[in-house]
Amino acid sequence: MTATHRLRNRIVLMFCLFAAFISGIFSLFSFMFIYNIEDLSLIKTLEGEAAYIAGHLHRHQTLPSPRYPYIAIYKSPDRFPADLGRAYAANPQRREFFGDNGRHYHLHIAKDAEVYLVAEVSGQLVVRPIRGQLIAILAAVALSMFAIALLIGYRMAGKATAPLSELVALIKSSAPQELPRDFARQFPDNEVGALARSLEGAMLQIDEYIRREQHFTRDTSHELRTPIAVIKGAAELLSTRQHPPETQALVQRIAAAAQQMAAIVEVLLALATGAQHQSALDEIRLLPLIERAVVDHAHLIGEKNVTVQVEVPADASVHGSQSVIAILLNNLISNAFQYTARGRVTITFDQNQLHIADTGAGIDVRLIPDMFSTLVKGEGSRGFGIGLSVVKRLCERHGIALHVDSDPSGTQVTLNFAAPSCSKNP
Repeated sequence: MTATHRLRNRIVLMFCLFAAFISGIFSLFSFMFIYNIEDLSLIKTLEGEAAYIAGHLHRHQTLPSPRYPYIAIYKSPDRFPADLGRAYAANPQRREFFGDNGRHYHLHIAKDAEVYLVAEVSGQLVVRPIRGQLIAILAAVALSMFAIALLIGYRMAGKATAPLSELVALIKSSAPQELPRDFARQFPDNEVGALARSLEGAMLQIDEYIRREQHFTRDTSHELRTPIAVIKGAAELLSTRQHPPETQALVQRIAAAAQQMAAIVEVLLALATGAQHQSALDEIRLLPLIERAVVDHAHLIGEKNVTVQVEVPADASVHGSQSVIAILLNNLISNAFQYTARGRVTITFDQNQLHIADTGAGIDVRLIPDMFSTLVKGEGSRGFGIGLSVVKRLCERHGIALHVDSDPSGTQVTLNFAAPSCSKNP
């Protein structure tokens, strides 16, 4: 169910609840009104009878017989019917009493005549016998009001949410590279229109930001590829000439570094633009890449009392992109070398999982929740705080599970090349 449908249903529900409330109040007051009218009619009858008796007594000095067969005259409450006498004795202030066997009494005290007029009105009541019919009529009216409210609410909710549904459909159908423009004017000048104008302004800013990023990425791509190509060309030219063995080794190292740099640039540019990296996926032997990363970052160990232990079989391999795996290894191994002051850095491979463990001080507990975020780095770091962020994004893009365990005794990073996920455990 979409958000607009939920909003429509809430509007309809409010209409129905309001109709139910009004119907209930109407039914309650209707019953009270009918019963009050009936009681007032009986009270007026007793008051008229009392005036008649008082006038007759004044003219003839004798009490007349009641004009209505259901009215009786008593000079004392002691002569009341037994059920009425008990009820009156319990509450002398009341004037309406319920007796036994369905009898219903109304009492009027005629002070001028010093008599009590008692009307047993069970046979005169109109509302009580038809109470069931009245309830059925009121229920039918309430249901009719409920149905009308449901219909009106549904139509009004549909009209009220139609612009919002249209706006949602417009936003959902928009491609990131083709954000809609100048669409706010087609919406009414109300809250939905204000929302559309706000979204249009935000999308214009997002579109401008995307265009700047695209220009930056294109320019960066050109500016990075050009010097790398020059270095590769110069290294290839130098390799065709005769050099002493030491110089030849340096030339080969420059050429390999330039090739690796070109691959890394391609991977990072693809990661930045969201494009799919086009490098070939193959069975990649891990040990040569690990050895290269260890040699390239050995300067981070320097004079520290740190032992590097590599326990990776020579034939260990994983399916993936060589340039991507090289970036992962370079970042993780350089981190282990940099943050281990003494002890050991161990690199092992077992059951398609690569483990890089160190005996450093561990990751600061304050940084663990955000350790995969960009620009987050620990004290003493000489980097820019983007290494683990790049590692995480590459793992997510290429289906490699990344798991980090860290405590004060050291850190272990696990790359699982079989199950895609990313997790951390302090």
